Amino acid sequence: ALDAGLWLDGIVAALATTALGAAFAFRPVFDAATGGSISVATKLAYPLGDVVLLALVGGAVVLTGGRPARTWLLLGGGLVVFGIGDVDYVNTEWTAGQVIDVAWAAGLLMLAAAAWESPPAEAAAVPRGMRRLVLAVPSAAVAVALLVIGSGRTGTAATVLATATLLCALVRMAHAVGLEGRLEVTRVQALTDDLTQLGNRRLLVEDLDRAVAVAS
Repeated sequence: ALDAGLWLDGIVAALATTALGAAFAFRPVFDAATGGSISVATKLAYPLGDVVLLALVGGAVVLTGGRPARTWLLLGGGLVVFGIGDVDYVNTEWTAGQVIDVAWAAGLLMLAAAAWESPPAEAAAVPRGMRRLVLAVPSAAVAVALLVIGSGRTGTAATVLATATLLCALVRMAHAVGLEGRLEVTRVQALTDDLTQLGNRRLLVEDLDRAVAVAS
């Protein structure tokens, strides 16, 4: 299972990606969409959801080592294919037998295959140090750029999403700092004697290992 920090990373990455999409990608799609405002908003929800889910998958892959298992590849591929169909759905009036049907069917098959795949046997390694912020920092930078550089030009949706990205990134950074502090306290407790506060046998073994490594 992923810890709270990894979930926050996925949310931050998804918000940043969606803010970029709202600023640069969805405006042309919105302009090309047909139908009333409610119909257009409903249609736009499909590709927007695909972008959010794809960002979550990408964030999970990055934070679990960067070597995606077949499950993640199938999930990502299915969402991409689904997104192609959803963008086509926004721009055209749906009738049976179009590209939309093929894309949706193929996407569903890939998602079903991903669910059929067995999860990786090993648990995901939780990043440490600055690696905890590998998604939060770039996402915050994207949010700041959208708020400062694109202020008034990217639209209300992009501004709201960029603000939410920045707030969630700050929460993620605070969580990382707090977690690192707790881990350091735990490490000190594991390497010292409670009564004398002197180093214990585990610390001695670590020091000997480092001395041997330096000497060799």
